[in-house]
Amino acid sequence: MPNFLLMSEQIDWATLPLQEASIKMAKFYNTDYNIALQKNLTEDFFRHLKIIANTNMNFIMSCFGTQGSGKSYTIAMIVMEFLKYKGLKKIDLDNCCFTINDLLTVVERLEEGGVFILDEQVHTAGYGSQVERHILDNVEMTTRAHKLCFFFLAPKFFVHNFHYFIETWQMGTEGEWDWNKSIDKQWMYTKSILFDHRQHMLGYIITNTPEDKEFLKAYDAKKNNFINEVRMRRGSGRHQYIMDKAYALLEDEIFFERFVRSKGNDLKRLNMLIALKGELMSTDESKMLLSYIKWAIQEEPKFVNKAKIIKGKQGIF
Repeated sequence: MPNFLLMSEQIDWATLPLQEASIKMAKFYNTDYNIALQKNLTEDFFRHLKIIANTNMNFIMSCFGTQGSGKSYTIAMIVMEFLKYKGLKKIDLDNCCFTINDLLTVVERLEEGGVFILDEQVHTAGYGSQVERHILDNVEMTTRAHKLCFFFLAPKFFVHNFHYFIETWQMGTEGEWDWNKSIDKQWMYTKSILFDHRQHMLGYIITNTPEDKEFLKAYDAKKNNFINEVRMRRGSGRHQYIMDKAYALLEDEIFFERFVRSKGNDLKRLNMLIALKGELMSTDESKMLLSYIKWAIQEEPKFVNKAKIIKGKQGIF
């Protein structure tokens, strides 16, 4: 069990003035918070995690809370402890994603028992966004067979097929808080409310600052790159996925010849759908994919020449 549990009673819990007002209102409108905050389930929670890890079972957990409430460190610490129980030392940074599209791409090449983090900081909007969520939902519902483990975090509550989820609640430090100093340099612990899959409050858990500082540094760098993409309105990554899929299909010799020989958009689209082998795409996505393929055949020299050879054999220049 985490060493800090031995001195958890010495933690000085604090909230900023407006956070304190928000907490009072939450307790007033939902008295379950008052009950949950009397039950420290930290030891039981990590014992539960250890059993799941030792028996190689699948596990899905979500964490939500406002920006700057300690979500990333909370989930990172839980995952690090979970991997330690599994006999692993590091979180695979490639398994830490910031869009559903990226997560689904990683899951495609998964190994049994994989552990994944999805940091849902933004909404995926536009074509394909609902399809992505449906695919992820299907993956979550079938993870038991492959013993996959997912940890989600987001600024607001998103529904997942979780076993448990937590709401970040309060920050803590050793000694006393000094409000003339940086909060980040004093923040050592986070208290979170623990819910089960029925959304019942069970109690609260305490997490501390993750031990692997190198991972945190790399994770923050990857997250900052993603945020820069969002600022340039390229956060989803779905458009790139469609383009990559187009080029992958064009490298398939059988598909390429059938596509070029097909007369009319209906037949071309049918050949494309057959080549996708039932992969879920929205109507807009499939139209976009068809357009990418046709553009590449007309504009990319490599594919233009291949198409000319095929058309030459048909005598349809």
